[in-house]
Amino acid sequence: MSEEVTERIAAVWRIEGASVVATLTRVTGDVALAEDLASAAVLAALEQWPGEGVPRNPGAWLTAVAKRRAIDTWRREDRRRERYAQLAAVLPAETEPDWEPIPDDVLRLVFIACHPVLSRPAQVALTLRVVGGLGTTEIARMLLTSVPTVQARITRAKRT
Repeated sequence: MSEEVTERIAAVWRIEGASVVATLTRVTGDVALAEDLASAAVLAALEQWPGEGVPRNPGAWLTAVAKRRAIDTWRREDRRRERYAQLAAVLPAETEPDWEPIPDDVLRLVFIACHPVLSRPAQVALTLRVVGGLGTTEIARMLLTSVPTVQARITRAKRT
């Protein structure tokens, strides 16, 4: 890339950048989106201007490219919303959710059983015991350890 073109783009951005972003903000209603679009337009300039030359009105060129990208973004969003609506129309409507929220007390119990002061094996064993309601034999079988080991972990965890 020509250093002269890079310097021209930098100069154009210093002079026209605020105007480009301001115009895009008015059009899009979103400052962050406007800045992203302006940056994309500058990248397009870095790609095109070295081969095609700097346009007669570079600020207007940046604004036009950014506006086209905004329109493309809006069209993509519209198509995505349409596809979601089509999927929602095909999916069966559920009248009742197949889950129930966890009561706050149970959630507190999960946090207590998984307290960082406990070792990871003790956290797992205690959580399975007090939250999951599993017996020590079942826990030992799942963890591939002996029943006395699981009992000791749970006892130490409760004491801690």
